[in-house]
Formats: sequence, structure tokens, C-alpha cells
Amino acid sequence: MQTNTAPSRLPSSTRAALALIKSNVTGFDRITVWIDHPAPDVPLRRIARYCNGKPVIDGGKSLARHPMWQTRIELFQPAPAAFGILRQALGGIASKVTYAEVAIDWITRDGDDAVALQCYLLRHLHIAHLRHPVSFHAGTAYYSPRSSDQAERHHRNVALYADRPSKLWPAATTCPPCCHLEYRFSGTDACRAVGLNTVSDCAAFDHPRFWSRSLTLFDFRKTDIGRIVAPDPDVSGSMLRRHADAFLEQHAYGGDPVLQNCVVSNREIVRVLQPLDQQHFLANR
Repeated sequence: MQTNTAPSRLPSSTRAALALIKSNVTGFDRITVWIDHPAPDVPLRRIARYCNGKPVIDGGKSLARHPMWQTRIELFQPAPAAFGILRQALGGIASKVTYAEVAIDWITRDGDDAVALQCYLLRHLHIAHLRHPVSFHAGTAYYSPRSSDQAERHHRNVALYADRPSKLWPAATTCPPCCHLEYRFSGTDACRAVGLNTVSDCAAFDHPRFWSRSLTLFDFRKTDIGRIVAPDPDVSGSMLRRHADAFLEQHAYGGDPVLQNCVVSNREIVRVLQPLDQQHFLANR
């Protein structure tokens, strides 16, 4: 991705989106860890002090096809300290991460600003390794088919919403409005691919580095889109923009184009996408 672009050289729509952001918070929205022990001595109450949601521990039933993993622990919106306590309690007992939601919340002044930021991200976020159109359920955009069944989950998914307050630690203490983006990794291989193998990896996870690589934003010119969807060397620029507008409208949600759906519909569009400097969205404010 492009980096070190001066703010004054950013597109006006990007500058307007950045003006909506008061601050950002990163962290795990949810983590599932399996433990090689039927009844580990885990201080759940201490851990709960550093989680927004109530932790869950479930022993006595092994992970399917992997009998050594005998206890499941789930943490919701944990602070880094929660992993430190869990790691100390486990000592030499082996652990394995099987599900992770890596999230960023952009804190905004109000809900309207959060929705406006979501619309911007839908227009500019393209995730190359996901090939499904974005679907919408109860205000949340999903970049792969969703499922509540662990066996049917896609190994990677992305969720984006703007109609709920921030729950990430420590923003959850004030519940500010936010635009929430999370990458979901389901299964050992998917978690391992982003460096999440054990409880220790969760404690040491570099969230800024992850988002620097994963927040892939792009801009485009309507004339370039028009040439792809209606190739004709004799068409004027205004007609190309009309063709582009019609195409973007076909792949819009609530009147706003969804870039991912445009690319899924016509892969040639990737050729004309221009990387945006995502670091401005990750800067501390």
C-alpha cells in the first residue's frame, strides 16, 4: 500500500472521512483458545476484570478429531493483561488458538459520522483474497458468507458495521459511537497464518502492524471504470462517467457503491485501482 502521502494530497473524500474520526482503538473482539488439560486451574474472575464480555471456560469435551485439546476458553474484548494472567496460570500447559476476531474501532462524534465512515470504507476497501460479494445482515457488511456453525464458517471473513458503540478494551468503559471493522480467522491454519498460535502469541500480537498490512484502501477514476465496463475508444469522458455511474449503482448498498462487489463482478477493475495511504486512518489522534 502507498504510504507517506501528505494529507493535503489525499483525495477530498478521504480528507472528509478522516475528519470524522476522533480516535481509534484496536484489539481482539473475541478469541477462542483450546487447552491441553481437562480442568486447568484458570482464575476466571481475575481474567474477567480485563474483559468487556464475560469469559467462558468449557471443559470435559475435546475438540473434534483432536482429543488432546480438552478445554475451550473464550475471551471477549480482552485487554492484553487478560492474556498475561491466562498464560501465567497455564504455565507449561499447551494452548492453541482456533478462532480470532482482530478489530479496529474508529471513534466518532456521533452515530451519523460512524455511518458516513462506514460508507466511505465500503466504497474504498478491497480485500484481494476474498472472492465473494459483500452481503448485509442487520446493518453489518460481511465480506464472505456468514455462518453460526463452526464447521461451515469460511476460514477468513471481514465484518463492518457502524450502528453499535465500541466494545473494545478500554473504549468500552465509555461506549462511544464507532465504525467497527474486524477480520475473522476461523481454524488453526487461518489463525497461524497471522501469527496466532498460542496464548503467548495473543499477548504479543502487534495490532498496528496487522492493520498496516490489512487495511487495503483504494481509489478509482470513473473514466477508468467506464472504459472497462463499456469499452469504446470513441466515447467521451462524460459518457464514460455515465457508464461508470450505472455500473456503480448496480453494485451499491443504500445508494453507496461497494468496491468489493464491483471487483467481484468484474476482475478487470483491479487494474485501475489506485492505492490509498491507509496510515492516516491508523494514526493516533
